[in-house]
Amino acid sequence: MRFIVFLLILLPSFSFAASDEELVTYNAHGVQKQSTKNPYYHKKGFHFESQDGQFSTNLQWRAQLRFHKGIRSDPRDDGDFSPDAINNFEARRLRMKIGGHGYDVVKYYFEIDLQPARSITGESHSSAVRVIDWRIDFPVTKWLGFRVGQWKINYNRERVDSSGRQTFVERSIVNRIFTIDRQVGVLAKGHLNKGTAADFRYYA
Repeated sequence: MRFIVFLLILLPSFSFAASDEELVTYNAHGVQKQSTKNPYYHKKGFHFESQDGQFSTNLQWRAQLRFHKGIRSDPRDDGDFSPDAINNFEARRLRMKIGGHGYDVVKYYFEIDLQPARSITGESHSSAVRVIDWRIDFPVTKWLGFRVGQWKINYNRERVDSSGRQTFVERSIVNRIFTIDRQVGVLAKGHLNKGTAADFRYYA
């Protein structure tokens, strides 16, 4: 009688384990397939993440619309000021951002400019949709990390800060003259003595 009761107790656990094992599937490369967590929206856009948290992707769109009256775009010389009233409405920036991480050791980021009417000079109408940022980060520790790709190099703070976080409508007119803008390369960076009087970051 005790043996029968013991079997009755074990049977549900074995059947449960078998059902769980049946749910485990593998792809053609022998890697276990897994589902994703429910996506949600936060400050970095729509967030998608694997069930084990090893992979994630953030998807975000951003638009900046501008209306001009009396001037054309950002005035830089006398010809940009007209005695005649000029009204112009334009989509100054249309961006799509894609970023995330893999295995908690690699971070990736892409930014696509969807405004074909604006090139780096701001005046050309022959430009096309292009990838303006693409980078992969390898954060080894808090005080050492590496980056490879194309991004705004850490030279001009006004330029490095995103246009979506500006206090004013646009960056200063002289910014385009003094900035080095985006470059392709490899970077070593880190954050030392965080929270102390000697707190600083370095980029090399």
